[in-house]
Amino acid sequence: MRVTKSGKFTIRVRSTVAAAGAVSVATTKKTLAKGSFVVPSSGTEKAKLALKKKDLKALKHRKHERVRMSVRLRNPAGVSSAHRSVVLRAPR
Repeated sequence: MRVTKSGKFTIRVRSTVAAAGAVSVATTKKTLAKGSFVVPSSGTEKAKLALKKKDLKALKHRKHERVRMSVRLRNPAGVSSAHRSVVLRAPR
């Protein structure tokens, strides 16, 4: 997943029903970004996240970073969560 020069990136979240949720992106040592979103009944929403300047500078130096992305959805049926390992890539 490529990060822009300003440190922003988006993830696409899908749900079969309308739901609200939160997403966090973290390394083993610290949380790099987190945000919230609302998925409409149509089923797809883009969550926009941004890295802090310090984390963006470190990412530019390292070129890429493997992180763990955690998504938590709340809907009338209950709460569900998912985790995935992704690679953040430095801006070009």
